Amino acid sequence: MELQGKKEIEVVPIFYGVNPSDVRNQRGNFALERYQGLEMADTVLGWREALTRIANRKGKDSTQCEDEATMIEDIVRRISSRLLSMLPIDFGDIVGMKTHVEGLSPLLNMDANDEVRMIEIWGMGGIGKTTIAKYIYEQYKHRFSPHFCFIPNVRKISSKHGLLYLQEKLISNILGEEHVKLWSVEQGAHCIKSRLGHLKVFIVLDDVDDVNQLYALAKEAKWFGLGSRIIVTTRDKSLLNNFCGVRIFVYDVKCMDNDNAIKLFEQVAFEGGHPPSHVYKDLSNRVSRLAQGLPLALEAFGFYLHGKSLMEWKDGLKSFEEAPYENIMSILKISYDNLDELGKTAFLHVACLFNGDPVLRVTTLLDCGRFGIRDLVEKSLIDISTDGCIAMHGLVEQTGRHIVCQESGNRPAKQRILWHPDDIYRVLANYAGTRKIEGVALDVCVLPYSFHIEWNALEPMYNLKFLKIYKHSKGSESRIRRNLEENPIVSRKLRLLHWDAYSYTTLPSKVSPDCLVELNLCYSKLTSLWSGVPRLLHLRRLDLTGCEDLKELPDLHEAVCLEELILEGCISLQRIPKSIWGLSRVKKLDVSNCDGLKNLRIILRESESTVFQSSISGMCLHVRLIHMEVLDPTPYEFEGISIPNLSINGEIKIKLELLEGYAEHLCFLSEQEIPHELMMLENQTPKLMSSPYNFKSLDIMRFICSERSNLFKCYSFSDFPWLRDLNLINLNIEEIPDDIHHMMVLEKLDLSGNGFRVLPTTMILLTNLKHLTLCNCCRLETLPDLYQLETLTLSDCTNLQALVNLSDAQQDQSRYCLVELWLDNCKNVQSLSDQLTRFKSLTYLDISRHDFETVPTSIKDLPLLVTLCLNYCKKLKSLKEVLPLSLKYLYAHGCKSLDAFIEYHVHHRDLSPCLQWKQDSSQITRFPAGRRSEEVTIFCYQFFYALAKFFLFPFIGTDMCLLPGF
Repeated sequence: MELQGKKEIEVVPIFYGVNPSDVRNQRGNFALERYQGLEMADTVLGWREALTRIANRKGKDSTQCEDEATMIEDIVRRISSRLLSMLPIDFGDIVGMKTHVEGLSPLLNMDANDEVRMIEIWGMGGIGKTTIAKYIYEQYKHRFSPHFCFIPNVRKISSKHGLLYLQEKLISNILGEEHVKLWSVEQGAHCIKSRLGHLKVFIVLDDVDDVNQLYALAKEAKWFGLGSRIIVTTRDKSLLNNFCGVRIFVYDVKCMDNDNAIKLFEQVAFEGGHPPSHVYKDLSNRVSRLAQGLPLALEAFGFYLHGKSLMEWKDGLKSFEEAPYENIMSILKISYDNLDELGKTAFLHVACLFNGDPVLRVTTLLDCGRFGIRDLVEKSLIDISTDGCIAMHGLVEQTGRHIVCQESGNRPAKQRILWHPDDIYRVLANYAGTRKIEGVALDVCVLPYSFHIEWNALEPMYNLKFLKIYKHSKGSESRIRRNLEENPIVSRKLRLLHWDAYSYTTLPSKVSPDCLVELNLCYSKLTSLWSGVPRLLHLRRLDLTGCEDLKELPDLHEAVCLEELILEGCISLQRIPKSIWGLSRVKKLDVSNCDGLKNLRIILRESESTVFQSSISGMCLHVRLIHMEVLDPTPYEFEGISIPNLSINGEIKIKLELLEGYAEHLCFLSEQEIPHELMMLENQTPKLMSSPYNFKSLDIMRFICSERSNLFKCYSFSDFPWLRDLNLINLNIEEIPDDIHHMMVLEKLDLSGNGFRVLPTTMILLTNLKHLTLCNCCRLETLPDLYQLETLTLSDCTNLQALVNLSDAQQDQSRYCLVELWLDNCKNVQSLSDQLTRFKSLTYLDISRHDFETVPTSIKDLPLLVTLCLNYCKKLKSLKEVLPLSLKYLYAHGCKSLDAFIEYHVHHRDLSPCLQWKQDSSQITRFPAGRRSEEVTIFCYQFFYALAKFFLFPFIGTDMCLLPGF
């Protein structure tokens, strides 16, 4: 019994021809009175305790059995079953499990026996929750012997057999009883509480999807003894929100990093876990990029491709990229099926329209609002990035889009949302829209052909709510053409009108603004919006950035919900309507670089609604001004309000204790109220008085970089410990203080246009620094080892010699986190190919304006590279077999010497003008050969006439239109 107490063995008593009460009370043959004497006292006491404990354990009583054969059969069955549950499972080397164990161990805190803990292992479908739970269970169950239980597939078992079956299974496994029979869930709950309440138990409930399952099995802490641990795996984080008396800890399971993802895939796909050649290694990287670290997908792809030929690999990957793999989609779709109808609609809208968009803006557009988005997060269907944007896993997005296609029977005109350029072209060109269509999203940068979008084609879409015609790259030319003779009737339900580079001068008069929540017409040809006073009762955001021809705004006094008005770069705008100052909910006003605003008088009053918004959401009023020409002695006037965010352009004298100089732009953001620190001097320039502030961001800059400008003095950063974003641009700073490492929360740093030669080595201590910009730092020679960076911009650092210290043989390449790197016009970097090998996580690389004839060979070994920019590498001759299979976007504009390019897997290519490229028919016809035409976008403008000869494409005016079949 001592070994039983130490959990080293499990004792099962068999009372053969013996009354258990005689054993418990030491009567008859078990009487101990014959053992007398002081020398036996302690021994006899121990025997009494052991006999009592044996009699109290659940065992087998021969008097209760029909015959000895039945009794022996029952004993063998029971012990065999128990032994099987106690046998350790060999999990082998599970990729990434060490990280999960390290994360869960402090949450489990197995040494604490003064409380009951419940641990929720939470994550999306297929991410490995069950595997993690099984591993933890096997590692710790011996500490709770014999009171441990793993119940798999709670969701399926509950659906098939009901909650009573689960309760019976739990009691049977914990107590070792075979024939537990319950009559109701309430009786089961009472039984669990009364019979397990004094036991220290270890229970794992796998794949729980309904709170009633938890209420039936583990509702309260007092159902179990102190020291108990309950692990629940679920996709729904909210299930444990309402539990009382139990300490609940949530472990959020994340997708694998790239190294572990490739390792897991190769274990499944290849014998011995290693690819037979570099070709398969490249394809493995392509699989990893597609799976995005999801273990389910990695294993499914691995099993499917195992043992197949190279051609079958390529065909299989192509099919996976086009449509979701059924084995994966069926698992991911479970979370979707558990949503209510409003949640399902929100999920599909996010998957097809809003993945990557700011979450606060999306919540205002969708019917489900903030609570619906939270539900999608808690059910592991989306995540929210650190910058506040929606992040949906690529395979989940693919599943959502597949659901939309299935709903319509793969008929685009019947789909609720359109996103594929070819589908949109067919529907609009044929005026085939229907009332089924709720949203249209078109990225004009990926269009391989020009076509009209006519307002009239939208008229049949009576229920259209979201129209997005956008450009993911500002420099890309829009391929959308227009018809001037239109005055259509557009859906009155329209909530989002987002049309970048809108080519009309005004909005059609019959485009109803009644339901508009967001109007975004950046970089458009607009001169005005509507005439009169539009009913903009629901409008929250109006963004007209870069509308250089815009001369006036409509009266906005009915836009009572307006929160953001963005007019940056509207150089023809003469005035802002006075009605804006009467809108109490405005939080952001941006009129920077509005050259036509010669005089700006701003009067802001803090209202109760503004205070309320700030208190519940953390939003602050943000005002950006432009100081062009002073016509009024007091061009900036602030009444009765503290401005925690302010940006001013003009002649500004900046005087802080440790920063001093003149600039043309000042911007600060703080959570403090600062009503008095900006004051007008005699020359109408604001002065920031000396004092340490809890700034979150600080921008000081001159608009033009000139070596003749006065030096800006930078002595120390000790006054700014809470800065997250620091921009000191074009200030001719010659030395960065070593104490920059004191800004421990700094995330973004821009020191472009300054004169320092080196950066402090102490910057390696800035562990939160993710984004560093050093454009046009012409004297910069070397960089410290900044392993923590995710984006690094070094454009025009013409004297830069090295990115990393190649002489350090001990350097751990895996430590580098760099994802995006700009090295354009950095021609003096030595051993560029060797330098780039250190950055295995790169997805974006710009090495434009270099003098090499062939690209660095190490680029082929960058497994995650998606975008490569080689613009104006005028000596570049060949791109044969030097690009990684992961590459999707290639920009080689102005590479005049380029004469060879054979890389069919690249989706989007800008090779204009490639003057030396042979224009023979064999090379032209190779373009669509390796891939379906709609998957490849090719820009090579010198081929226009040759293409016309081969394909007889129709022309509209002077615009060449390539039909969707290309």
